[in-house]
Amino acid sequence: MTPRVVVSESKAIYFIAYVGYQGKLGLRISKCAADNLKKLWEQYHVLNVISQYPCSEQWGDRFYVYRAFKKVGENLWGAVVTHKIQDVLLDHRKIVNSLRQLNGFPLRVTLFRRPPTMLAFVTKGLAESPVYQKHQWYYGMDGRVFITFKQHLNFTIILDNSSSYYGYAYGNSNVTYTLGKIVREEADFAANSRFLEYYGPANYEYTAVITDDEICMIVPKAPKMPTWKSMMLC
Repeated sequence: MTPRVVVSESKAIYFIAYVGYQGKLGLRISKCAADNLKKLWEQYHVLNVISQYPCSEQWGDRFYVYRAFKKVGENLWGAVVTHKIQDVLLDHRKIVNSLRQLNGFPLRVTLFRRPPTMLAFVTKGLAESPVYQKHQWYYGMDGRVFITFKQHLNFTIILDNSSSYYGYAYGNSNVTYTLGKIVREEADFAANSRFLEYYGPANYEYTAVITDDEICMIVPKAPKMPTWKSMMLC
């Protein structure tokens, strides 16, 4: 099930207001809100949802949000946190999950070897280059961009190199190779760079432009005299 079944845009910020009586019912609403925030992220990948109990004297001045990338234990991430409204007014970033620091959160990465941009091995001279210091994965331009993403975002790699090509979309029901893994949510990130192209299915997106290229098309050489002009010389 995709996020669009639940909400129209999974990356938007959503607000849920709970209304109920004080006392035990309020406690049940509090647990229900925490469970819903967790479910929206884990099952539907909806990241930024704000909950509030506006009618509660005890909790009405607080916002509840789910920190998906907060590490809470060994191989465990995710916690519901609260912020007072006055603190949020001073810094709205408190209620939004930042994607700049994932705290070792595991991401499923799909890639395939493609010389010269994605190489599994290089010569000893290149392997010892400062460009590849502490490099334990793939080499080439795509490999280096991939590792740069990992270092800056701080995520754990769960590698899937079972695919051998970029992939195509033959309608929404048949999407192949690494593109298919992204569309079917079998992977979170495809590390091989590709042209910006519309493939049809909606549940994928590009990260950032890292380079550009030019396509050279070979066509038959034009004759010295256009065909239509030869008729005039008869």
